[in-house]
Amino acid sequence: MKNNISLLLLSLFAVFFFTACEDDDDPFTGPYRVSILGPDTVAPESTEQFTIGNFLNPESYTWTVVDGPAEIVGSNTGATVDVRFTSVGDVTLSVTNGQETGTTTVEVENVAPAVTGSLNDTGVLASGMSDTVFFEFDAPVAEIGSFGFNTEDSTAFNEGGTPFVSGAIGDLVQVNDQLYYAVYTAGAGNGTSEVRFTDVVSTGTFGADTVETAYVQLYRVDNIAPVADLAYSTEVASEGSMVMVTTTFSEEVMSADPADSVLFITVDGERDTLMATDDPLVYTYEYEVGEGDGPIEVGLENVVDLAGNELAGVNNATELVLDNTGPVVTGTATDAGSGASIAIGSSEAGTAMYLVLNDGAAAPTNAEEFMDTQGVASRSVQISAGGGVRTVTQALAAGDYDVYFLARDEAGNFSAIETADLLMD
Repeated sequence: MKNNISLLLLSLFAVFFFTACEDDDDPFTGPYRVSILGPDTVAPESTEQFTIGNFLNPESYTWTVVDGPAEIVGSNTGATVDVRFTSVGDVTLSVTNGQETGTTTVEVENVAPAVTGSLNDTGVLASGMSDTVFFEFDAPVAEIGSFGFNTEDSTAFNEGGTPFVSGAIGDLVQVNDQLYYAVYTAGAGNGTSEVRFTDVVSTGTFGADTVETAYVQLYRVDNIAPVADLAYSTEVASEGSMVMVTTTFSEEVMSADPADSVLFITVDGERDTLMATDDPLVYTYEYEVGEGDGPIEVGLENVVDLAGNELAGVNNATELVLDNTGPVVTGTATDAGSGASIAIGSSEAGTAMYLVLNDGAAAPTNAEEFMDTQGVASRSVQISAGGGVRTVTQALAAGDYDVYFLARDEAGNFSAIETADLLMD
């Protein structure tokens, strides 16, 4: 009996299992709910595209604006449709092929008439210069309460300080329902004036929103002439060496002549082009030193600031000195009892050196041999500007020596080699 019950239960399970499998094999044939892809929010007077994606027989689907301020542009059949939204409100859009249907709601939002300004060229003017400021609103404008300089309000532009006011602003002129302009003339001082709009109302189509106050910056007024500071990789150089000249301006500059579009540097009367760097205030020029001695003049040409103010001055214009003449070295060496007293001097600032060799050793014939020879002893000392003499004590054993002297100036020129006898008892 127990086995019969088990067989009955097993048979019922098998019937249930195969019935379930048979149900799973039956395909779902619809109807489907169609999903519409597209934006949820839009602006008035915009046209947006909506789609149902990839469907079989897309030409069988028809689109309809069920409700709200919108209209279909072009064909109303197919997988995609273009819809133009005419004013603020809620729009219901549907699509169907007679069996499957999809519906979506789109909000046509209010657009506040926020305003932005745009300027010509560099955006900087000097006193007496005029240029146009364009004002573009995010929505068509129905009404503007007032327009003029901001003379008292604290804004993000003036960071709580007193607004800068300079020059004059002309009447506001309408180009179309979203674009206006006014002519600004710069005056005295240095800074950026602002204009203030009050009670700007958008058209009813865009929701009749009101912007109570809006601020726009005008051209920056710049009545300060630029200044250039020159710096040199070395201030004293000899023929064949390269000197990097770095020019740092007090403010951003440009070419005075737009036809040239470059800034010029003159070194010892020769004109060349300044090279711009990543820093808009810094330019460089590499100068190869030629013949001659003495300071040379460095100048700058075709340079103005963004307002057109000419260069006021160039600092350190004569700090670069050409030196192609070697210094004159002097030296003496005497037995001071506890050591040798060696006095060495040069006619120019730089380095003075001595080399002690045993009497009769091969003498150095040039600067390279001098510095490559180790000898019994050697030393170098610094000579300050204008030349001078330095005295040092050198420990030496008793014996007969030859002492050689050499000087090198700041430009890299070497003196002739001088020598003195030294007898240490």
